[in-house]
Amino acid sequence: MGLSDMPFSNSDPEAFRRFLIQDYEARLARNDIYSLEFSHIQVIMHHYLKEGRIGAAQKLLEISMRFHSDTPEMDYLWACFYLAERNFSQALRSIDKGLEVYPFEEQYVSLKVDILVAMDRYELARETLNTLVVTSSMPHWYHIKLGNLAQQFGKMEESEANYRKALELDASQAIAVVELGHLLVAEGRHEDAIIAYREFLEEEPFHATVWYHLGRVYRQVGDFDQALEALDFSLAISEKEVFPFAERAEVLMEQERWAEAIQALLEALSRDKDAPDLIFLLASCYEQLEMFPNAIFQYKQLTKLDPENPEAWAGTARCLKKTERYPEAAHFFTKAYELCQTCCEISFALAVCEYKVGNHQCASEFFQASLRSCESPETIWRDWAELLHQEGEKPGAIHCLLKGIKDHPKEANLYFQASAYIAEAGNETECLIFLENGLLIDPEGYVQAFHYFPAMKDWASVKELIRQ
Repeated sequence: MGLSDMPFSNSDPEAFRRFLIQDYEARLARNDIYSLEFSHIQVIMHHYLKEGRIGAAQKLLEISMRFHSDTPEMDYLWACFYLAERNFSQALRSIDKGLEVYPFEEQYVSLKVDILVAMDRYELARETLNTLVVTSSMPHWYHIKLGNLAQQFGKMEESEANYRKALELDASQAIAVVELGHLLVAEGRHEDAIIAYREFLEEEPFHATVWYHLGRVYRQVGDFDQALEALDFSLAISEKEVFPFAERAEVLMEQERWAEAIQALLEALSRDKDAPDLIFLLASCYEQLEMFPNAIFQYKQLTKLDPENPEAWAGTARCLKKTERYPEAAHFFTKAYELCQTCCEISFALAVCEYKVGNHQCASEFFQASLRSCESPETIWRDWAELLHQEGEKPGAIHCLLKGIKDHPKEANLYFQASAYIAEAGNETECLIFLENGLLIDPEGYVQAFHYFPAMKDWASVKELIRQ
């Protein structure tokens, strides 16, 4: 590659970066490095540090010292190197040496702050950053940085004060109000965040980003109408960003307005067609509307983009299961289970599918796996008993519930479900025993039994027991 092949740095920075790295490494291999421009050294150095190639970065710096020794610029690069190496004391010495020449250079001061943060020295980091507040023509910007620094160390009052100071100095700084809003929400002060955003928008009504963040806070407090209004304002100002479309879709989903959510998601995907989160939401909407072919198509698209996502495989499997395509569903649930063996919903669904196709031994194994991983294993016993009952294995369903009661003797719903199945089997005496045990635990929960065997509620003995 010759000079005629070198791309202009301002027309294609990425191509220029690749050229510099390839040219340097080719020259290094030939041992013919006779000069290096400092700006080129910076580009190559930051690439190596980003890639974690510490040895290559050190070699570059050692070679560069031949041409740029004892310069503050090299001190800065050595400080970057030592910081990446986690040699903080040496990094601090190097940057302090550079700051002797450039005491108010933002890049140098900011690097020193990063080093001090890594050393957990908040007070000195704050003091260092404050030097830029005093000398800069944009002090509001450094108050935002001071706010971020304080928040990083859990100094929430200082953080809030700095964000508000930034807004006092320049009321048009959207980034300041967004950072303030995030801080207030993190502290549970949603109403204060809404006030801050509203006050900003009274003076600067055409900030799409701030309307978007206001919509998010309204959604978090459950005011969906205001959330949609704010997001609509954001989109009316600018439709460039995907986020307002996605947020709008999630608000609509929380209201079960699935068709409208689909439209919002399709708009978002027209701007970012391979966004996994958006595809997952779209598939979920189609699934809720029982548009299973559409849902399956989207879930399968997601497995191509992110094959390590168990929810994508499980989504396909759920849709197949709902359409009673159990062998295919078992295949996709197995894929999901391989990626997430601690998800009881996946293991239980896989147990159901295996049972449906006649693989009862496999079904039993996955049923046990779901019991081990579920936070509420009593629900697994109940659901499995219901499956057995639906499949005509009524004695097996009762036996399942008895085992569940043995493991969870204080779960009233297990007793109510057992009483219903026993009543259906014609054993009134035993039915009343289980119903009474359930009532002693939860006197109001007996309606659960009627759900499983409605005829029970007309039995005189049942009415009398409930009355007592």
